[in-house]
This record gives sequence, C-alpha cells and structure tokens, in this order.
Amino acid sequence: ELTAAINGFMRDAICHQKIFAAEASPAGEQSLQHHQAFRQYTNLIEEHLERFLAEHGISQDQLLSAAKTADKGTPLSVDYLLATTDYSNFVRVVKDYQGMLELDATGDALETLE
Repeated sequence: ELTAAINGFMRDAICHQKIFAAEASPAGEQSLQHHQAFRQYTNLIEEHLERFLAEHGISQDQLLSAAKTADKGTPLSVDYLLATTDYSNFVRVVKDYQGMLELDATGDALETLE
C-alpha cells in the first residue's frame, strides 16, 4: 500500500505536474515548489506509518524501540525511517524515478512497480 502511494505521488509530481526539472539536484538552492512537494511526500509517509501503527496497536515508543534495536538492512531500520524525512534523499528518489521514466519512453515504467 505504501509503495503504491509513493509511486502514485511520484508519477503525479514528475509526469503530470512536472514539478521537478531534469536538472534538479539535492545540492544547492531549491524552489518553493520542490519544498512543497517534499512536505507532501513526508506527510504521505507519516500518514501511512501512523495508520499502520494504529491498525496494529503499536505505539510510537514501541516503534522507536524496535527501530533502535533492528540490524541495518532489516525492513525496520532507523536509517530508513530517517531517510524518509531527509530532503536530499527525497531528491535522489525523484531522480531515480525520472531515470526510470527515461528508460521507458512510453511513460509507464512506474506501472511495473505496483
């Protein structure tokens, strides 16, 4: 569900709204439009995480404790959770999606991820 939501967000931001120009870089000054897209992305992640926690009766403290003790590379890692709130990582994810779209000239590369 989260993967589908992220794919939908990226497809909309990149393909339909064309928020990110091909030359967008995680370094340097960013446009207000880029920052707004980043806030939408982090809100999307937070909403899905909060819904997951509520559905499974897990508190934020329990999640934090599990994340702190998880080995790197496991599905639950502090590094991964923190990466979702880092602007530079967000821009890299956007660039990855742009690269996938370039590989598929028809624009449906993201369809294969769902």
